[in-house]
Amino acid sequence: MNTMVSHAAIPEPRWKSPRVPGFPTLPTDLGLILLSAGVGACLAQLFRWDRLDEVASVTAEDILLHNLMVAALATVITMHAARGMMLLNGLWLGMGLAASSHLAGAGQTLGLAAVHVPLEIVAWAMTIELARRFWPALAATVHRSPEGATLRRGLLIRIAITVLVYALAALAEWAAHSLIGV
Repeated sequence: MNTMVSHAAIPEPRWKSPRVPGFPTLPTDLGLILLSAGVGACLAQLFRWDRLDEVASVTAEDILLHNLMVAALATVITMHAARGMMLLNGLWLGMGLAASSHLAGAGQTLGLAAVHVPLEIVAWAMTIELARRFWPALAATVHRSPEGATLRRGLLIRIAITVLVYALAALAEWAAHSLIGV
């Protein structure tokens, strides 16, 4: 008698949102991250922002490294913890954008953030989906179940797409900084 539990079944979310192939929770997660960023922007109004060098001291490489480290950590923990991490990232992003708008002006902030911030937010939401699929794929691989190869392949494809979006965000950020001269 085979008592091994199949780990191939990845639970679908209870809520329904528009489907994105390979990333079923992407629209919902994007909405939550954007809401978190909005809350962060509101919270930033509680602070006094006096010095531009405090906001501008973070480099594009720092942000890319931070995002990749957070994404790697979020992928190996549960989906719920990953969602919490990405919502905190959104909160911090909202505060940073509000501070930058106050110190450098809305035009410069928009010029720097117009392309890379939406790409980063999409990558954050994709990271939540990676976390949702990581443990079932790992368990199926360890238990050598027949569906393990399929789950692994699907996970690797999603990882490649997510890393590509993070890389495009970093490239867009580098280009924006180069063009504006910050």
